[in-house]
Amino acid sequence: MTFNMSKPTAKDFINAVPSSNKIIKTSKGYLTNCLNSTHDDNNPSMGIMDGDTQVIVKCFSRDCNKEGLLSYFYEKLPYYIKKKEEWEKSQEEWRKKQLQKAEEQRGR
Repeated sequence: MTFNMSKPTAKDFINAVPSSNKIIKTSKGYLTNCLNSTHDDNNPSMGIMDGDTQVIVKCFSRDCNKEGLLSYFYEKLPYYIKKKEEWEKSQEEWRKKQLQKAEEQRGR
């Protein structure tokens, strides 16, 4: 997978699935084994397709929640890893500013 900071596509998601997963190309996207940690999926039941603004991921076998379906990809795709790092950095900067404000107020 090449490092690309544009939003990931369904193909990027498919490239991140384990090599042991079965992948079926469909007319709308892909079907592969569900990656939700609570779902032991022996038959491909998770659909991945490009939407208008983001990749759509859905388990058709059971009611797997969105967080469970996406958590695997958030840890594997460079786009999401970078976004998490940026968010954590902004939170740390915000905390520092809040501490600085509190110290300034105590000093007045």
